[in-house]
Amino acid sequence: MFKKLNSLSKTERNLITEGMAKIEIGEAFYNPKMESCRDLSVLLLGELDEVSVCDGFAATGMRGIRYKLECPNVKKVTFVEVNGEVAKICRKNVKSNKIKAMVANKDIRELFQDRKARFDVVDLDPFGTPAIYIYDAISALSRNKEPSYLFATATDTAVLCGAHRHACQKTYNAVSLNASFCHELGIRILLGFIARVAAQFNLGMVPLLSYSHGHFMRVHVKLLRGDVHAYPSISQMGYTYYCPDCHVLRSFFATDKVKLGEICKDSKWIILGPVWLGQLHDNQMLLALAKKSTNYKELFSTMLKENPFLYYYDMHELAGRLKKSPGKIDEVIHKIWITGYDASRTHFSPLGIKTNMPLKELEGII
Repeated sequence: MFKKLNSLSKTERNLITEGMAKIEIGEAFYNPKMESCRDLSVLLLGELDEVSVCDGFAATGMRGIRYKLECPNVKKVTFVEVNGEVAKICRKNVKSNKIKAMVANKDIRELFQDRKARFDVVDLDPFGTPAIYIYDAISALSRNKEPSYLFATATDTAVLCGAHRHACQKTYNAVSLNASFCHELGIRILLGFIARVAAQFNLGMVPLLSYSHGHFMRVHVKLLRGDVHAYPSISQMGYTYYCPDCHVLRSFFATDKVKLGEICKDSKWIILGPVWLGQLHDNQMLLALAKKSTNYKELFSTMLKENPFLYYYDMHELAGRLKKSPGKIDEVIHKIWITGYDASRTHFSPLGIKTNMPLKELEGII
């Protein structure tokens, strides 16, 4: 579903082409494995109305240059790069691609705190967590135009996926768990963090496209101003309860009254979150992207077919626990359908199944 790319050789580092952009890398950071990430953002950005964009971590400028060259609706791109020498490389690439744009050599938060700097779209692609930039990024979104948009990459997947639980609590004010469903849990923690910050600005959040791939997670959200949007958005926050003994998962909205004893009487539940319990994508956006994409049709098809149930079961992990052969994923899905329950694959894992079938019944058909 995603392109498979290797690191660049030394001879390839001088001049490369990606999409419609041609750039020199020099000593700037450029990750060829993130080409798919840039491809998908270009596709989505092209579906929006006329917008101004801030490329918050420009490096070579590849992402912002592609936005301007490949998306006719992008009227202006501002590039931000904190390293002075790298900013020079970015300026050179912007000029060589015949783009007129400002390349700001400063910390992104310094630019965001300038009240004159306002953007329709802010794209954050930092090394590590985007969390420390979210508040300032949202504050820099245009107040005169609706909607506005935030795109964010997180490469601190070990934190979001629960391998470093204390770091997740510190960074995202949320509890994660290193479990088979951790990639979806991580995405929901990231979206939940953004939704909570957005609510402080009286903004509601609508996820357009969210996914996890390799070493990173990526979310694209629409933000709408006013109580009519902010309250329904923050109401999508909740918690996931996980039983380490029987592996049952239950999710509840923050305002729900929970009676866990009726589900698993003897368990010591692990409470995960707060997490975003709403949709991860906008189906109308997925349909539009699927129509114009050639390289990512399989990904969008999987997302469109993916049922809305929270989290997924890893069939190999489940079969291993039961000391059974996992069987073919599609055959298991068919067995679930026959019993009257719903089931689908998930883009989070080729071994994952999303279903509303109770876990005990699922274990019985594997």
